Amino acid sequence: MPRQNLTPKFVTNPPKPTDKPKTDYFDTQVSGFILEVRSSGKATYYLRYRDVAGQLKQVKLGTPETLSLDGARSRVSLAPKNSPCLPEDYALFSLYE
Repeated sequence: MPRQNLTPKFVTNPPKPTDKPKTDYFDTQVSGFILEVRSSGKATYYLRYRDVAGQLKQVKLGTPETLSLDGARSRVSLAPKNSPCLPEDYALFSLYE
């Protein structure tokens, strides 16, 4: 799972994985922020974190077509750290704003 400084240029035209169904690019600026790129070329932003029980959770934030890179990063950055209700209970993660 490569670490990548996600930029608008990279997000607009990410490299498609050829040897597997998808690749997760972990942002170097915001911890837990991921751009998942599938072999079809479709990309999706995710937030990956551990809940209070230590289980790995992943929440879809949106796609580059519906949410800018800065918008996705700000949603992750505004989330409270180590919160047991992270992030589905916070209105800032609602894609229906």
